[in-house]
Amino acid sequence: MGYAKMLPPVLPSLFKRTRLFGMLDQFRDRQAIWIQGQAGAGKTTLVASYIKQRGMKPIWYRMDAGDDDPATFFHYFSLAAEDLLSVQHRPQAKLTPESLLNLTPFARLFFRELFAGLPKPLVLVFDNFQALAPNSPLNEIIAVALSEIPREMNAILISRCPPPASLSRLQFNRALALLDQSALRLTDDEVLGLSSLWLRCEIREGTIRRMNELVDGWIAGLVLLLERGGYDDSATEIGNEYFFSYFASEIFDTLDADRRRFLLQTACLDGMTSAVARELTGMPEAQDILEDLCERHYFTSKSDQTEPVYQYHPLFRDFLLSRGRKDLGNEGCQRITARAAHILAGVGRTEEAIALAHAAADWPLMCNLINRQAPVMLAQQRFQLLEQWLKQLPQEALNASPWLHYWFGCCRRPFDQRESGSHFELAYAGFKAQQAQDGMLLSASGAILAIMTEWDDFRSLDPWIAALDEIVGETPAYPSAGTEAMVVLAMLGALLFRMPQHPAMGRWEAHAERLIRENEIDISLRMDIGNVLVHWQYWKGDLAAATHTTDILVQLLDAGGSSTLPRLLSAMNHAIHDWHTADFDHCLDSIDGALAVAAEMGIHIIDDRLMAQSVYASLSREDLPTARRFLDWIKPIVQNGRRLAMSQYHYLSSNYHLIAGDLEMARQHGQIAVDINREVGAPFPEALASFTLAQIHFEMGEQESAINLLANASVLARDIQSRTLELLHELTSAWFKLQQRHTEAALSHLRRGLTLQRKMGFLNIPGWRGGLMKPLLLKALENDIEPEFVQRLIRKHGLRTDAPPQASERWPWPVKIYTLGRFSLLIDGQPLQSSGKAQQKPLELLKVLIASGGREVGKDRLINTLWPDTDGDKAARALDTTLHRFRKLVGYEQVIQVRDRKLSLNAQLCWVDIWVMERLLGQTQALLGQVSLDCEQTVKLKQQLISLYKGGFLSDDDEPDCIIGYRERLHDRYLNRLGLLGGYWEKHTDWHQASTLYQRILEMDDRQERIHQRLIACYRNQGRIPEAIAAYERCREALFTHYGIPPSAETEALYRSLR
Repeated sequence: MGYAKMLPPVLPSLFKRTRLFGMLDQFRDRQAIWIQGQAGAGKTTLVASYIKQRGMKPIWYRMDAGDDDPATFFHYFSLAAEDLLSVQHRPQAKLTPESLLNLTPFARLFFRELFAGLPKPLVLVFDNFQALAPNSPLNEIIAVALSEIPREMNAILISRCPPPASLSRLQFNRALALLDQSALRLTDDEVLGLSSLWLRCEIREGTIRRMNELVDGWIAGLVLLLERGGYDDSATEIGNEYFFSYFASEIFDTLDADRRRFLLQTACLDGMTSAVARELTGMPEAQDILEDLCERHYFTSKSDQTEPVYQYHPLFRDFLLSRGRKDLGNEGCQRITARAAHILAGVGRTEEAIALAHAAADWPLMCNLINRQAPVMLAQQRFQLLEQWLKQLPQEALNASPWLHYWFGCCRRPFDQRESGSHFELAYAGFKAQQAQDGMLLSASGAILAIMTEWDDFRSLDPWIAALDEIVGETPAYPSAGTEAMVVLAMLGALLFRMPQHPAMGRWEAHAERLIRENEIDISLRMDIGNVLVHWQYWKGDLAAATHTTDILVQLLDAGGSSTLPRLLSAMNHAIHDWHTADFDHCLDSIDGALAVAAEMGIHIIDDRLMAQSVYASLSREDLPTARRFLDWIKPIVQNGRRLAMSQYHYLSSNYHLIAGDLEMARQHGQIAVDINREVGAPFPEALASFTLAQIHFEMGEQESAINLLANASVLARDIQSRTLELLHELTSAWFKLQQRHTEAALSHLRRGLTLQRKMGFLNIPGWRGGLMKPLLLKALENDIEPEFVQRLIRKHGLRTDAPPQASERWPWPVKIYTLGRFSLLIDGQPLQSSGKAQQKPLELLKVLIASGGREVGKDRLINTLWPDTDGDKAARALDTTLHRFRKLVGYEQVIQVRDRKLSLNAQLCWVDIWVMERLLGQTQALLGQVSLDCEQTVKLKQQLISLYKGGFLSDDDEPDCIIGYRERLHDRYLNRLGLLGGYWEKHTDWHQASTLYQRILEMDDRQERIHQRLIACYRNQGRIPEAIAAYERCREALFTHYGIPPSAETEALYRSLR
């Protein structure tokens, strides 16, 4: 950086241009003022004297060609403002490689934060604007800066050229004022004032007019005339030739030989301290010479600081450079320039030294300086300027140092990964020839990271994985902590996508877990490692480890500032965690927030991955419209781009169409996903896609294809040793076997899968869909497989079973209603807390609704039962109010549905024991009517009937009549079905089963002489004569107690047969 880049010029006592000061005062209400004029028009002098005269505080920034690199501009402009900012007010926005892809959002945030922390009033001066290239990206950045300027702050831009097109909107909106060459031209009065001050004598009016006509209002031309003593009759035009003639005859030729040599040797420097000038020229009196040039106004300025910086006027410097080529020759100039480069490198002015080394064609020095400065440039994200230096080198110089190719690869990696990779490959070859381990490790890692960034073909990772395996195996010690971190980042990422089955994967994982806690390693590098690590931990099925790593990443993010990409990745990590724990609302909120930040900051490089996570969440809760919307947004992003991103799109699309029921479209997308993953060599994504494609083929009736796909995916799962894939294998296998009616095999897979899932802590899995999971979870509950965990899964996903109402009582129904032997209402597994009379009427409504069948019960029927003495409209309002209160009481609006003035309990929300009982009673009658019966099924049915019936229907309620009537009818039907089952067991000579049932019947109603008879006969047939006699005695006592009659002749005959 030039010494004078951030220093305002120090001016001697000059003539004050009050006319222009007034114009500048008028423009102070604008955000910016553009001052345009030719070289020597007095632009810089005008602004510097105006600021001094008005007592304003400036930030002065002198543009040069290096500012065409936006990162260079942000770096040095931050330094220019640094002294005016407290630590807490410095901008938090950090320039990152991804920011360089879209600078406008970053620039807006940077300037907004910067301006907020600067003291006011303040003026920003951008001098020498014409040094920028016409198409420089800085033009747009300055437009953003000017648009963010707050009140009590102005900007003044100084240039030889008109404002760039990027500022046209500001001009149109009158936010940018223009002070052009016509305004800068000297008036006759100003010529008079300046001439009088300079010559200290009176000048005639005609002479003043002729002088101004000659110089055309050009202040530099007037100064030359005045230096010559006034009006020159021989001069017809004042231009560069006139200047050069003046510099030669009036300044350069009047100096002694040593001073002429001093000027020619120092002309190569844009700015210099006396120490640099002394070392370059070998003249001890260098400071005296520079001070004399300033005092004599020999077009030399000096900055006001502890160690002054001296600078030649651009026109004077151009003359000296031209004269040097003439007097010293090109070789002599090159030698001086090379010496100046060495000197500046020695005092830390490396960037200027590199420019001088290039001008001197001193390639060894330039290469050495680039190698020294490159790490700093990369840390400052100044890829463009570093790449420019590298491109300036001859090919033979570039090839001579593998480090130069390494830096070239680093510069290109954010923008062109294939070009980047080619440079890393050349660097690796060079380092290998030198047996330079550090370079080999870094260039191999760089090549891997370039491939990973491209996200396209992971097969090209194979030789680099082998190379790092070999290097690390031979020399396990690392040259530095930074190199170690780069290698771990590269190797873990490469193995994650290409070789997760690698035998050393666990060792690299443990290495990464250690490094992310190492404080001496750069925070951004630790976050990169952590983001790869957490990805692997989810893939392998370790939720606890992934959660822990995510927590560490949050701490690193808090400590490392607010760069956008780490914030987006952090949001995605939290969204992935929420997805695995089935917290889909939080997952989608995290992604929505991340996409908003990405849009605000213009960082879109992971938009497709963020949107994909929204698709995952939407599909998991079967929200197809939301999933479709995000898929439509993803498609144009990934089309004709990175193949792994495209495979993910097709994988998600296959799941979408599978849930939607379009199996052919699901198959097409699924096959594309599998094919792409095989092409690019990504085994884990291939396994995921294969599991889904297997399910699709199975549902299409193509069982052989489905089983083959499942087998291939299972092999990958076993090789990778991923519990996530193992879980998918078990659950998919269980579903296949269940559909094929291989119940025992299905239950075996299901038990292993759900036990594994509980241990993993995953409440959600890739490819979750209700059509697969609901029958599996219902089957698990029916067979006492991980019942508590299964209930948690069901609640988390809000699953509503499509099974009939007698489905397992263990299903975590939102509302459970018990009416047999007791009345109990459970909401989400918790008993409804009684609040007394306020709940009475809503609960009465529920009881009457159930007693009336629970489905399509007319409003009039309910009103007549609950409000028999209330007028029609009032009773109708009472019903509506009670219904509203009941819905509010249970917390589910749809718990009772109303259609066509009929009320129904929602069978997807409610489990009612009486519904299950009705179903069991019907099944019993149907079963016993069959020709051949399944004994095992009959035993199960008997157990269910006995277990469910805890007593009479709402046995504590004595009214209304509909409850009493239903209770009696149900009681009779229940006893009848038990009797029929007893007859079935007698028919099959299973006297024990029959006698158990008859005992159960008589415990409930001992008035049934026929059942007494059957029980006595069963005991007799078992040879249990004492129990048979006792049964007869109970029969006789019951008949006498209830009816006052003796047993029938048939019973007596049965009794006699016992003797």
